[in-house]
Amino acid sequence: MHEWVKRTFRAVILVIGVTLLAGCSKAPQVLIFNRSGKDLAIVDTAGKQCPLGARGSAKIYLTVPSAFRLVSGDAQWIYHPVTYPPREYRSAEYPYQIFAALEKDMSIYVCFPDGREVSPQPAGFPLRPER
Repeated sequence: MHEWVKRTFRAVILVIGVTLLAGCSKAPQVLIFNRSGKDLAIVDTAGKQCPLGARGSAKIYLTVPSAFRLVSGDAQWIYHPVTYPPREYRSAEYPYQIFAALEKDMSIYVCFPDGREVSPQPAGFPLRPER
């Protein structure tokens, strides 16, 4: 019976540890301001779509490394691999929020919560699409 209690205790600790780790792995939320003038859809690697209206904004959850594409009619722009900007450009609360602006040339810039672009851009930004 004593050995059974030890094994049960270990199993409970393992389940709690896995649950805590799974709960801590939520992807950052990315708020994209659309300045491209195009009605778009953001499509992730699983095929999930999120509309991004012209002059609007959209919130998406993005895990890194990841890829996504923007689609407008028959046109598409592919972004990969995507990296997170440094911690100072993310919100302090968890899950993190990252703010970005999609410009007319389809480049994505890191920006402040009010939409102003960060200058100079952190390493790896702006993201430039592959057509």
